[in-house]
This record gives sequence, C-alpha cells and structure tokens, in this order.
Amino acid sequence: MRFRPSEELELDIDRIRRLHRTCNVVLAVFVLFHLLNHLSLAAGSDVYLLVMSGLRSIYRERFVEPVLLLAAAAHVATSIFLIQVRLTGFIVRRDWQLICEIYLAIFLTTHVFAVLWARLKLGLDTNLWFGAAGFHVWPWPLFFVPYYGLAVVAYAAYFGFALKRLTGLDAPLPAAMLGAFVAAAIIVLMLGAIVDVSVPEAYLAAYR
Repeated sequence: MRFRPSEELELDIDRIRRLHRTCNVVLAVFVLFHLLNHLSLAAGSDVYLLVMSGLRSIYRERFVEPVLLLAAAAHVATSIFLIQVRLTGFIVRRDWQLICEIYLAIFLTTHVFAVLWARLKLGLDTNLWFGAAGFHVWPWPLFFVPYYGLAVVAYAAYFGFALKRLTGLDAPLPAAMLGAFVAAAIIVLMLGAIVDVSVPEAYLAAYR
C-alpha cells in the first residue's frame, strides 16, 4: 500500500469533518421542525397533520428530499469514519459525544430505512399514524419509547457539544436535559395520554 504523508491524511480527515458538520447543519434544521411538528400534537391530531402537510410541501420537494436523504447517509458514513477511539474501555471514560454519535448513526440508519420501507413496500403514508402506531400495539412500546426518547436526547446533547466547541459554553448537559423534556412530552403525546390518538387499523396491522 502506498505510503501517505500524515499531512495528506490530516487534510482528508479535515475535509470529512467539514462534510460531517455541513450534514449536521442540514439535519439540525429538519430535526428542529420535525420535533416541533411532534409537539404540535398537543393541539390535536388535526393540527399535527396540518403542520406536517405544510412542512412536507417544503421537505418533500423533488430537489429537497434527496438532499435530506443524502445528508443522512453522509452523516452516517462520516460518523463511522470519524469514530477513531478503541471500543475497549470507552464507556469507562464516558465519552458521551462518541456515544451520542454512535447511537445517532444507528438511529438514522434504521429510521430512514423504516420510513422508506413503509412508503415504498407497504404503501403507507408515513404521517402521524405511522409514528404513533408502534406506541399502541403491545409490546412494541417497550422498544419505541427508549428508541425515540434516546434519539431526541442524543440529538440535543450532540448539538450541545457542537455549541460548546463553537462558543465554549458548557452546553451538553443542559441540552440533554432539554432533550429529555422534549422526548418525554412527545412520548406522552404519542401514547395518547393528553389528546386522543386513534391510530387507523392499517397502521396497527403492521405491528401485529
């Protein structure tokens, strides 16, 4: 294998890191509005679907959705490349940024695959009912509550680390706490504990 000078290798890593951060910015905008859409369920399912319809008119445009999918794929790929610490003992060192990065890479991969599978193979509209169905068929809530909850917390903490890098503020813990509050609110809403969430049978059947 041809020897590559360390300066060239460092330059490649810098380029990958810049790509990674660019993807993070693109995804952060989408995730922010996606979470706000989930929280709009507090005003009822009709409001949720109305907000989703408005957002879809933007992010499902033929020139926008491919960018989002590519950003998600590039985020996962660059995350895998940038994870350069040995797994042995990393939990002991409590490298929370790395832990968040690993979880988000797993979540993005599985979540995007599930959405595309439901749309292209099952013919389901991946709307509120698609997201809520897993919370209403036992024992799937045992999976979806931590699955979604940890994703929101990890996203919040991850961008808290980015804010710390940019500003020096000790933001990861407050960001994670805010993420936990938002995650709890979304989960309670999806479970139908505050407003009625009557999931159509076609969506429930996918989990039975």
